[in-house]
Amino acid sequence: MTLSISTFGLFNLALGSAKTVQKAEAQASLQESTGLVGSSFEDYGSKSRQLLSLENESTQTQTWNDNTSVASDRSQATYSAIGDMITQLTSLKTAISSAMSGTSAATLNNTGQAALQDIAGSLNTQLDGRYLFAGGQSDQPAVNLTTYQTTTASVGTADTSYYQGDSQLASVRISDSSTVTYGVTGDESGIEEALRTAKLVSQAATAPVDSTALGSIFDLATKAITDLSNMQANVSVTSGRLQNAQQSQTSYLSLLSDATSSIKNVDSAQALANVKQLDTQLQASFSALSIIMQTHLTSYL
Repeated sequence: MTLSISTFGLFNLALGSAKTVQKAEAQASLQESTGLVGSSFEDYGSKSRQLLSLENESTQTQTWNDNTSVASDRSQATYSAIGDMITQLTSLKTAISSAMSGTSAATLNNTGQAALQDIAGSLNTQLDGRYLFAGGQSDQPAVNLTTYQTTTASVGTADTSYYQGDSQLASVRISDSSTVTYGVTGDESGIEEALRTAKLVSQAATAPVDSTALGSIFDLATKAITDLSNMQANVSVTSGRLQNAQQSQTSYLSLLSDATSSIKNVDSAQALANVKQLDTQLQASFSALSIIMQTHLTSYL
């Protein structure tokens, strides 16, 4: 139907109003269905910069949290592996004591060889494909006994020829200003003493038993246990620090999530009420347009 000149301006005004209400109604419907204020930063107006800052902070903190979790798992696995070595040495001390009393000298070398293999196995512990005791050379086993076993050990001489790693320890950033260094390398004194003890035991079976030599090995085993226990205590301290950092990061992530949600999320009940209100307004706008379209100059003749 053709509009008259007198109603054209009124029609455009009503049409513009209807389009504005229609756009607002579509946005409100989207908010009601998604539970979000908008789908882009521009939809958040003056709060868009704050929202961007919160999301960037959350991404960075989540990265720290993920890395700290990995470091914490490695640290706990290291603690456990050291505990296994201490258990092996404790058993060796029992075997040495028995041999010194003349009850089990014949099997002493087998006991030492088994302990040597078990301690080496603990030192070659892997987590997610990473050898924990190899330092920076974590893609290869920390210990290789092939050459080490062919030489004769001495109670008073350290020998780290078994070690294939380096001295580089791992580190992880836990915040903007803090980094935690963690891990143990397989050439540390307590570990070297543990392997040397096992190797000496594997070579100590003689007839008759050399009680003096076994006594020296027993003392070395005692020192190794003490050094490993101190090492394990240090690992425990580092592990505790990592776990505390992880808890702090998790708490902060929760706060960031709440702050982000307060900006991004809409109240579902309020959103539904807005949709109904704008729908009513839109229907009224369409009705007004319909009336205007039916009004033309012949209506007044």
